[in-house]
Amino acid sequence: MVKITGKPAKTGRLETGWWSFDHSFIGRTGRIGLPLYLIIEIHGPKGSGKTTLASSLASKIRTNGTVEYCDLESQDSEYISTIMENQGFTGTIDWISKDRDEDALDELAALMGNEETSAGILDSIGAISPIAERESSLADANMGRRAKLMAGFTRKVTNQLRNRESPATLFMLNHQHAAIGWTGTITPGGTVKDFMDGVKLKIKIDEKFDDGSYTLKLVVEKNRMGKSLLESHLFMLSGMGVHTGMTAVIDCVALKLAEAKRTVSLNGTSYGYMKNLIGYADAGDPEPFLPFIKALEEK
Repeated sequence: MVKITGKPAKTGRLETGWWSFDHSFIGRTGRIGLPLYLIIEIHGPKGSGKTTLASSLASKIRTNGTVEYCDLESQDSEYISTIMENQGFTGTIDWISKDRDEDALDELAALMGNEETSAGILDSIGAISPIAERESSLADANMGRRAKLMAGFTRKVTNQLRNRESPATLFMLNHQHAAIGWTGTITPGGTVKDFMDGVKLKIKIDEKFDDGSYTLKLVVEKNRMGKSLLESHLFMLSGMGVHTGMTAVIDCVALKLAEAKRTVSLNGTSYGYMKNLIGYADAGDPEPFLPFIKALEEK
């Protein structure tokens, strides 16, 4: 048996109870759940739910902790707090908003070392405006300044997370651009940022519903603690964030444990139209979803 001495990097996992999501991060020893003590980058098209997803995940790391929210895009604080409350969060959201983006990033990096901090959210990398860019003419060349800023920031945060006792993670939200001259997409922020990411998630809306809810498709583009390129799906209930029950329904359908034809059925029992199930979710009724959750637990 191999003997490890010294002080290896801490590892931890957040098991959300969202079946395909947790299993998309499966490690080499079979451990599931979102890796902690790392920087997690979430990117996708405009309006794909990056902020909602990050807020939902940050809520679950420690439900009574402190989430540091570095707001560079002028987000709606009431919406963020509503999402987090609906996920069971009862702690504190510390809103970081400074005149200079450099000061905001410095404060966020420092606070990621506090044991009271359970998660941080940087919203977003693409919105960072360095001093030189803000104070110069639009005609001036400012190439690479954001990347240099992100290089120092991600190194600081990685060091803070590595030296913590309690688990935490930083979620960095990012825009997504077409790769000029290549297929696929790229994200701003530089190559050091890409190297320092522990996990990189690409998301897009898969299906929309009349009430504003939607299903989200996720691809794990990078996972330092396990496999990459695994996929998952989440159900985002309008104005509420990830809904565990509806996510269980779509996971059961994807795994062929349930069928979704005219109605949704499981083990020979029909649970009505999808819109009926969404209605139960909106009303806060957990009962219709228990058989789907149980089916996944028994898989």
